[in-house]
Amino acid sequence: MIMERNAFEGRREQRREDSYRHGEEIFYHDDGAIIRVKVLENNSDFNGIKYNLQVKEIVSPHPFCEDPKVGSLFECDKLREAAHLSALWSLTESI
Repeated sequence: MIMERNAFEGRREQRREDSYRHGEEIFYHDDGAIIRVKVLENNSDFNGIKYNLQVKEIVSPHPFCEDPKVGSLFECDKLREAAHLSALWSLTESI
């Protein structure tokens, strides 16, 4: 795992969003919700970031929608061109 230190802030940078591997547990963020998930498959390619995930824990409930059940599986994907949009989901190593 490649981690760089940010000399200005003295903290570690997050990994690239398309770099998570099978079996890793990470955090899925979507419109206020935070869900701890396990990576089942990373199908990311040149055009998009694509994952199959399993819900492990609801850390922070979704403010507007029903949360998925612990243990359920779901897919998430987005085009790399749109990855900068804050309205889309994101994956991180920490909350």
